[in-house]
Amino acid sequence: MEVSVQPLRILPIRFSFLSFNPNDSTTYHIGDLGGVIPNAASLGRFRVESCVNGRVTRIRLSGNFAAGTAEASTFELHNISQATSASITTTFSFASAANFPLVVTGLTLAVNIGDQLELRLITPAWVTNPTALQMTVWACIELN
Repeated sequence: MEVSVQPLRILPIRFSFLSFNPNDSTTYHIGDLGGVIPNAASLGRFRVESCVNGRVTRIRLSGNFAAGTAEASTFELHNISQATSASITTTFSFASAANFPLVVTGLTLAVNIGDQLELRLITPAWVTNPTALQMTVWACIELN
C-alpha cells in the first residue's frame, strides 16, 4: 500500500486579549498581544502579520465572561493592508458564556505574506454590559 503525504494546507493564526470590561457602542481592535486589553484605536503593534498567501476560511472564537444582556455584538476580521474585511457574525450575544465556542466557516478573506490582520469587536449599547471578558480567536488560513 502506497502512502501519500500531503503538505500542510492550513495555517492557524491567533488573536487574544486580557480580561476587560467592554464599553457600550465601541469598536475594539484585537491583535495577538494576549497580555493587553483590546484597544479602541487601530494600532499597528496590535495587528497580526500573515506569513503566507491564502484566504481565511474558518474562525473559532472561544472565551469567558460574566454575562450581560442579549443585545447583538459584531465580530469582523480585517485585512488592513488590502482594506478588505470578512463579517464573522453580527448577532453574537454575551448573555451566556455557553455561546462559546463559536465556529464560523465559509469565509473567503484573501491574505498575502506581510498583510496586517486585525480582529474587531463592535459592541452595542447594552442594558447590562458583560464583564471580565477574555477571548482567544483562531483564524485558519487556507494556503494558495
